[in-house]
Amino acid sequence: MQKTSFNILRAAHAGLLVTNLEKALEFYTEVLGLELSADGLLANTAHLRTLAVKDACVLSLEEAEMPGVSHIAFRVGSDADLEALELKAVISNRAHYWMTISPYHGRALRIADPNGMPIVFFHEMERDEMLLQQYDKHHGARPMWLDHFNVFVPDVALSERWFCENLGFRTSERLLTSEDNVFAIWLHRKSNVHDIALTNGRGPRVHHIAFWVRDERSILDACDILAACGMHGQIERGPARHGISNAFFVYLRDPDGNRIELFTGDYPIFDPDNPVITWHTDDPQYATFWGTPAPKSWFEEGMLVKGFDGCFITPRKPSIETRPPTSD
Repeated sequence: MQKTSFNILRAAHAGLLVTNLEKALEFYTEVLGLELSADGLLANTAHLRTLAVKDACVLSLEEAEMPGVSHIAFRVGSDADLEALELKAVISNRAHYWMTISPYHGRALRIADPNGMPIVFFHEMERDEMLLQQYDKHHGARPMWLDHFNVFVPDVALSERWFCENLGFRTSERLLTSEDNVFAIWLHRKSNVHDIALTNGRGPRVHHIAFWVRDERSILDACDILAACGMHGQIERGPARHGISNAFFVYLRDPDGNRIELFTGDYPIFDPDNPVITWHTDDPQYATFWGTPAPKSWFEEGMLVKGFDGCFITPRKPSIETRPPTSD
C-alpha cells in the first residue's frame, strides 16, 4: 500500500438497472428489508437506504431495457480528495469524468481502472436519521449497511497493483492458483475484510453487491421469505460460511438476475500492516468453509456495467482460463 494525498473511506453506493421497477422494489424492500429513502420514488427510479448508517441513500434502482450496473461508488473524506483523485487520474492517463449518481449525492468522479472497470468516488451526501432503533421498520434480512462490491476483471494482479499502489487499498486475503497466479483478492479501506474484491473472469463485470446484516438469523429469514413467496429459485448459493473472510452468507438473484450477497460475521482489521491471508484454489475450504464448491453460475455469470459512453462494456476473456471445481 502506498501513501496517498487523498482518503478513500468505504464502499458507499451502487446503482442497479432493472427492467421492472415495481417488481425490483418489492424484492429489495420486502425481502431484503431496505427502506425507501425520503422522496425516494420517482418516475423511473427508486432510492433506498439501510438501517445502521445515516446515509440517505445507498442503492439506486433505475428502470431500463436491460439489467446491469450503472455504477459502484466509494466515499472519500473531503471534496479536496476528489480533486486529488482527478489529478492522479490525469497523471496516470486514466479515463475519467465528473457525474452525478443520485439526488442525494454531490458531484462524483468516475475513473477507469487498468482493466476498464469504472470506479466512482464522491464526498458530499445527504444524511437522514439512523433507523437502527426503529425496530418497527426492521423486516426481511434487516440490512445494516452496504458492505462491499465484487467485480470480475480479466487481470486481477493488474487491478490489485492499481488499487493498492495508486488508491491506498490494503489486501486482506488472496486466492492463488496451483501455479501461484492471483485468481482473486480482497481489498479494504474500512476496518473489515473488504470494500471490493477482484475475481478472475470475463470482465469488467460486477459479480455482486453485498449488504452486511445483523446475524445469521437475518440471512435465514430472507431465505424463508423467498421460499414462502415461491421464489426459492432466486437463492443461488448458500446459506453457508466462507473460508475466506469467515463470513456467513447467501447469494440471491433479484427478479432481473442481478446478484446480491447478504453477509455477516467477518472479522475486523485494525492495523494497516495486518498480514495477508493466502489461500489456494485446490483447497476446498476457501470458498465454503464446510467444503461445498460454488455452482458454475457463480464463476460464469455477472452483471454488465455501463461504460463512459453510457453503453454496456463488452467483457474480455480472463488471463486465467481454468476455474476452481464447481458443484455442477
